[in-house]
Amino acid sequence: MTPVNLSEEQKAKLEKKIKDIIASLEEPGSWCNLTTVAHKLRENDIFYKEYGFARLTDFMNEFSNSFELRSRQNQIEGAPSIPEIRIKTGNSDSPKQTNNGTSYTGTFGKKTYNTPKHNKPSKRFFEWAFVDKAKIEDLAENLAIREKWYFGEEEPAEPTKKYMILIKYLIHTYGKLCDEKGIFESKDEEGEPLAAFNTGLVDKKYEYIYALFRKNKNQKINKEWWLAGFFTAGSDWGGKLLVRCFNPLPPRADYFKGSMKYVLYEPSSGEFHLDYDHILIENCRRLPAKFFENNCRPDDFTRINGLSFSDAQKLDEDDERSKEYFKNFQQKLMESDQNFRFAKQLLEQAVEIAKKRAEWNYKTAIPMYFPTLKKMSFLLPLSLLVEGQVDVALVVEKLENGNYQGQTILPLDWAYSNSRLITKPESDWLNTNNISNISGTTDESLNTETEPTNQATPIKEEPAKTEKVVHATTTIIKTIQPPIKAQVFKPDEAILARIKRSQQQAQSRRFSGTFNTKPQSPKPPQNTDDDNMPF
Repeated sequence: MTPVNLSEEQKAKLEKKIKDIIASLEEPGSWCNLTTVAHKLRENDIFYKEYGFARLTDFMNEFSNSFELRSRQNQIEGAPSIPEIRIKTGNSDSPKQTNNGTSYTGTFGKKTYNTPKHNKPSKRFFEWAFVDKAKIEDLAENLAIREKWYFGEEEPAEPTKKYMILIKYLIHTYGKLCDEKGIFESKDEEGEPLAAFNTGLVDKKYEYIYALFRKNKNQKINKEWWLAGFFTAGSDWGGKLLVRCFNPLPPRADYFKGSMKYVLYEPSSGEFHLDYDHILIENCRRLPAKFFENNCRPDDFTRINGLSFSDAQKLDEDDERSKEYFKNFQQKLMESDQNFRFAKQLLEQAVEIAKKRAEWNYKTAIPMYFPTLKKMSFLLPLSLLVEGQVDVALVVEKLENGNYQGQTILPLDWAYSNSRLITKPESDWLNTNNISNISGTTDESLNTETEPTNQATPIKEEPAKTEKVVHATTTIIKTIQPPIKAQVFKPDEAILARIKRSQQQAQSRRFSGTFNTKPQSPKPPQNTDDDNMPF
């Protein structure tokens, strides 16, 4: 493509229009997702390809005096880096931010809340608070309705992989609540700061589960808060503390905004359109290798510098060979009208079948929240190789005028994680059993160097003969017997700690309401970040 020559006056008008669009999306000096900008440009009838540019980044570089671009590493496993843009200011340096971002304050009656606002999705839950891995496990195993939080049929040995879906759920739920000012703050009777949010998960009685935090006072841990635990309102010491100190209780994230019309597929509503360039070229890596290898001509079309498409797809995305391969392949496919048209035709056939499937059974279209764009949409299954075998999910947005826009495609594990933010998908094509780690690479941030412990606050002193056991409404002096040494086998410390925690929870339920002594919360973490979820 040859860029269109614009007069200085035309370029200045276009530049001002783009600047106004970006300014409407973010605060001054903040970075904005370039994908979001692309959608807004189209809504305002600015099409960069009409100006002779194949990529939006090349188009924006024409206005380098007013805008600056960068590529940010994605925190989601296997995901490509995220291009971002912002309006240049007088100081070229990025604005400094604290760990918890900018704070916004307000009031609910006599209670105050303080919602951290992060300009980027990467500023997430685990940068804001110290979270002991054992509490994530306790939430999944003992409090929330039982659910499978990993992909595939075989249960992973590592806890961070076993609860991978739950971890992503908490990250994006926290991010959504930041946008909605749904992270509430208050103080207890002694004036100690508290924070809480509604996880959106429920227990067996369908009571909402809340995350409760206390202010971190340990200078060795660079977090503003530490997670005291997960509780239902009125239960256990934390649940009673929530009821006493928060009025009203934090609401769950609102994804639908009172309307379901944007997540249902109605064939008679409007026309269906696809972003072919974005799906087939820019996101070609997400498509099955055989989709190109079996259909492109000549037969060696996909082989570049000794690598086939499947070879490059298996490489880590940050591998320079992989980057170079897909850059060349995208250019090659863009220049091959025959192969692009054939790929487009195959994609359209798969979409038509998905639309008919959704028309026959409305449950085929699965509601999904897209954290990057902060929009509701729905997912349709695309079978590109074998009929009935779903390869990727198509993200569809219903527009204000009733038309449907196929925005992008997602690997099935990403699609499930995004749809799980709203509710657990009850689907015949999107479930954890038939999804493996198909997105290619594993997010190394989910791995830990040390095994997770089941105690967030290890006590340095020698164990005493008596221990103060704190319950929901009572403090009891309980005699502690020395540990029993097993003669046949010796369970590991993690199992013993879990048994002890279960016994304490049983005691808490047994003695709840017996006395009128003020409850106390556990001590803050004394250790380093070793047990914090590494995000």
